[in-house]
This record gives sequence, C-alpha cells and structure tokens, in this order.
Amino acid sequence: MSSIQEGSAWSAHAAEAANARLPDVHLRINGKKVLPQSGQRWEHVNPATGQVDATVPLADAAAVDDAVLSAHAAFEAWRRTAPARRRDLLMRLADLMVEHGDDIVRLGTADNGRPARSGAPLAALAALAAEWTRYYAGWADKIIGDVTGSPMQDGELGFTMPQPYGVVGLVITWNAPFMSIVMKAPAALAAGNTVVIKPSELTPFTGELFMDLVQEAGFPPAVVNLLPGTADAGHRLVTHPLVKKVSFTGGLATASKILAACDP
Repeated sequence: MSSIQEGSAWSAHAAEAANARLPDVHLRINGKKVLPQSGQRWEHVNPATGQVDATVPLADAAAVDDAVLSAHAAFEAWRRTAPARRRDLLMRLADLMVEHGDDIVRLGTADNGRPARSGAPLAALAALAAEWTRYYAGWADKIIGDVTGSPMQDGELGFTMPQPYGVVGLVITWNAPFMSIVMKAPAALAAGNTVVIKPSELTPFTGELFMDLVQEAGFPPAVVNLLPGTADAGHRLVTHPLVKKVSFTGGLATASKILAACDP
C-alpha cells in the first residue's frame, strides 16, 4: 500500500472512530463512576478532525485519596480471596478482552489517533492483552514459598512466605494505554494486591473500557480503581502513604521525579 493509501486508510478509520459514540469518561472509584469535586476537565481532540470529541474529568487530590482509601479497605478481603478465585476472575477478564476486541480497536484509535493498521495492529494488541492477562492469571495459584535452610536440632525450620504489598499505584503510558494496563494490573491482582491506575488524560477511552470489563468479570468493588489525570494526580498517587508499591512506564525525567518522590 502506498503512503497516500495508508494515510487515507488511517483517516477513514480515525474518522469512523470519531463518528462512533465514545464512552463517557469517569473516575472509577469503589466500583462507582464518579466525577471530581474540583470540576477539572480536559478537552480531548481527535487528530483526524481537529475537533474536540470528549471532555475528560481530571482526578484531583481528593479523588486520589478516595481511590487509595477504597483500595486499602478492600485489600484484606482480596488478599484472602482464594487464589483459584483470583485466577478465574482474571481468566474471565481475558475472555472479555477477546469478546470486545473490536471495541479495543475502535477506542484505541480514538484515544491517540494510532493507526489501526500500524506495525503492531490494534486488533493484534487486543489478543495480546488477553494473553498477558491469562499468563498472570496462571500465577495466582502458584505463588509459593521456599525452604531456606535445613531443619535444626531444636526443630526450627526457615522458609519464605510471599505476601502482597497492599495498594499498588500504576502510572501508565499514553501511547498504548490498554496494553500498558494489562502489563501491570493483572500481575498485581494475581498476587493479591489492589490497584489504583492513573492513565494519561490524553488517552482516556480504553481505560474506561477496561474498567467496564473488570466490572463485568465480577471483581469486587474497589479492588481495581482508575483515575484519569495529569501529573499532579500521578504525584499525589505515588506519594500517598497507603500506596506500598508503584509501577511506572514513561520518560526518564518523570521516572526520576517518581523515584525521588518515593524515596523515604
């Protein structure tokens, strides 16, 4: 296909995504769709048309606090959920990703104008996302400890016992947001952690879809929370005292700031 044809194909697909109804974007806290008290918004511009196609609510400090507190409250019950149950929920989530592959493609295009026929087609990424999720689901009932020493004469025995951290803050990329979520959240959930996800305000739509699938899969409320927002929301999340682990993918400058902010 020539570059002109490729450009036409991209424009047609992006325009189709623009014309299709986009989901209303929310903060997703404790199983509910909420809006920030501050009323902060971001205007999302479709690159194919140059027009604003959605207004995105931006998480403020109060919303971050609410999400982290909700995840913290849900942690004890989730960590004690049978590993087989956590596995089955993640497997169901993976199945839903396959079922909603067309939606992942459509909203992935709407998110940031990524061509659906780019080097790694969005349709292929939807299938890959499901495989990532299934991989981590398989670990849920295989996290075990190890004997670290021989039995002593007095009967003592050394062993390790892996434990979940608690609330994990996930700051994800703008260029492949859905894939970025599934490369982080399922692993944390399989191990018994609860999560608060902070996607970029630039790419809000696939995050909304991910939370719909989480709810449909049957995850308990507050185990997974999502807060579209700016760097201010990200800073509040990674420095929150109840967030015990942070996973970030992005630029070196931001990574350096997060490292400094997390350093006790």
